[in-house]
Amino acid sequence: MSDLLSPTLHWLGQAGFALRSGETCVLFDPYLSDLCLRVHGLHRTVEAPVRPAQLGADLVLVSHWHEDHLDLDSAAEFVAAGARYLVPPSCAARLIGAGIDPAAVGAIRAGESVRHGDVSVIAVPARHAVPGFLTEDAVGFLVDLAGTRTYHSGDTDYDRSVVAAAGGEPIDVALLCVNGTGGNMNAWEAAALAAQLAPRRAVPMHFGMWSASAYGPGSTLDPEVFADLYRRLRPGADVVVPRLGHEFAVRG
Repeated sequence: MSDLLSPTLHWLGQAGFALRSGETCVLFDPYLSDLCLRVHGLHRTVEAPVRPAQLGADLVLVSHWHEDHLDLDSAAEFVAAGARYLVPPSCAARLIGAGIDPAAVGAIRAGESVRHGDVSVIAVPARHAVPGFLTEDAVGFLVDLAGTRTYHSGDTDYDRSVVAAAGGEPIDVALLCVNGTGGNMNAWEAAALAAQLAPRRAVPMHFGMWSASAYGPGSTLDPEVFADLYRRLRPGADVVVPRLGHEFAVRG
């Protein structure tokens, strides 16, 4: 595969990533506004690395409706730039309710698959239980692009159903939440999931957007803890700790 088509990932912060191959761009859970400040009083500790329209996204995948994943304040700009959303039904309803053209919104449920151009998307289960903020249709994603497979966990606790659904064919890179609070895996659980999925490359996510206190007591926000634990379970495992503004290859 030529370098031009070799897929790369660019961290957008929290659970947000841009997956690129050639002219194709797929986004996972992009949060680029201050919506969470307006709704929940949560201050970003880092500036958004890019404007929505600058990404040139073809497809925006959203794992669930929580505001740091479904960024309604950025949605119109994404769609105006030509992007289409593929999201769980609860997210689709919120996007359309916010004035987004229904033609730019597609719904997907766990177990379903969709083809969009040269991108194949499979929605897989996620278990994201947050009292008062129910997300019954939360999902993770398996995305096949240019001969590679990317797994994005979305927000999820460790669950055997996640392992069973995501662990079929080989995964090139697994993007895994590690913060350990708010219905998410902690670093130990994420390392255990990674060890069972055995991706070629593992990437921790869902840290660094808020202050440590905003993530809540008991959070595991140091991505190096995940990296160390995973390498203990799989000696020699390839781990990339993402940095804003840093692009890395899907395959090492």
